[in-house]
Amino acid sequence: MWLLVALSVLATGNGGIAGAQKSRLTLDPIWVNVFTGDKVTLKCDDPNSPGITPTQWFHNGTALETQTPSYSIGAATLDDSGEYQCQMGDSKKSDVTRLDVSQHWLLLQTSGWVFLEGEPVFLKCHSRKYQTLTKVTFFKDQEVKRFFRRNFNFSIPRATHSDSGSYHCRICMGSQDYESLPIYITVQGTSSSSWIHILVSLAVGLLFAIDTGLYVILRRRLGTPETNRKFLEINECQESGAHLPLSPEAKKSIGGSGRTRSSPPSSPPSPPPPRTPTPASPPPPAQAPRSPKRLQLESSLPFLSSSPKTSTSKSEYQLFPPTSCPPPDCPIPGDTTNPPPTVPSP
Repeated sequence: MWLLVALSVLATGNGGIAGAQKSRLTLDPIWVNVFTGDKVTLKCDDPNSPGITPTQWFHNGTALETQTPSYSIGAATLDDSGEYQCQMGDSKKSDVTRLDVSQHWLLLQTSGWVFLEGEPVFLKCHSRKYQTLTKVTFFKDQEVKRFFRRNFNFSIPRATHSDSGSYHCRICMGSQDYESLPIYITVQGTSSSSWIHILVSLAVGLLFAIDTGLYVILRRRLGTPETNRKFLEINECQESGAHLPLSPEAKKSIGGSGRTRSSPPSSPPSPPPPRTPTPASPPPPAQAPRSPKRLQLESSLPFLSSSPKTSTSKSEYQLFPPTSCPPPDCPIPGDTTNPPPTVPSP
């Protein structure tokens, strides 16, 4: 996160605040070298300050009284030559624009002194009295660059570094030739700051894309029921202090590692003592056959069945008081099929 903030600050240029850009100064007409007496208008604008904003003008570093977005020179003089800058609103000062005022009769005008590669360059062979010029020749480093019979404008649509050099023009009026003073034009490569801004912008975009992708992946994984269940189990175990259940493989590995770390026994274990065989219990005695009347009575009174009873209820005790004969051999009142056993006399 802090890396993104730092890159965003650098992307604004020189660690400045977003929006604190330079004001832009332009000329109308576009020529940066004019004759004495020509009218020149300098304009200042700032994309971050729309509308009418107080503007400060500077000539050779000295602040001017004009505070409007435009500064006009009705009739240029030699004193008007120099470097101009403007500052609009909260923006920074504009780049320096140098204005040259000439007294010569013929002048090769240019739209700028320094250009970046890819920018257009405009040149104009211009006379003081706006006379019609014929047979105009443009030179670069004393070599003929272009020849026109009626055209006094020359342009380079996309300047390159090889277009840097000294330029001048020559015209023919009647039987006499006239040449302008040379001007020097510089074409620079793309500024390093522009490359830095481009690279930083790409880095910010790449980091933002990676951050977004990781967030989406994590959100999808946390959104699955299986992951939510495991997450809740882990939280519950951590809060209760319990341990997570171990798989059989984990238990086996833990048991094996425990046996490896345990020390061997000092003496072999003693054999178990021999077991004494338990005598078999005698089989239960065979039960005597029951009469139909007894079977009917047992069906109506479940406690008379032959299954062993752990306790005797009060009603059962009253019907059948304890006798010396074990059931089901005891006689039933009214039953003559099984006579009571005879007890020998002492």
